[in-house]
Amino acid sequence: MSDPIVYDRRVFAENLKRLLRENHEKQVDIARLLGVSKAAVSAYCKGEQMPRMDKLESLAQHYGVPIAALIVFL
Repeated sequence: MSDPIVYDRRVFAENLKRLLRENHEKQVDIARLLGVSKAAVSAYCKGEQMPRMDKLESLAQHYGVPIAALIVFL
């Protein structure tokens, strides 16, 4: 049996910040996209919170990457 994928909120935070930088986007842009507050996106970027799976799917689709590219160290 394979081990489950283990991810860390800090890894997600770093991946999200990198994608924001690379795409010249601001936290408020992602807040609007996901229908969450800017404070929620700020918490994602600080590694304090993780978005729900549906929000991860929206982010992955927005950036054209697999969900794994958001939650695992690349």
